[in-house]
Amino acid sequence: MKLEKDDGRKFTYERRGAPWVRLSGVKSDRIVYIRQIALCDHTVGSFRIEYPADQQKAI
Repeated sequence: MKLEKDDGRKFTYERRGAPWVRLSGVKSDRIVYIRQIALCDHTVGSFRIEYPADQQKAI
């Protein structure tokens, strides 16, 4: 599934579990990885990393 966001992100990977979601893709010449998990009281924990695509193998 490929999702496109208004800010130029193009997600090429998406996985969902009961309380979590993982997304990764590209934004211009950068790699974007996002992971979110549902917490108590209808809140969400979120982790995001973004780095230059030419450093993908190093990371």
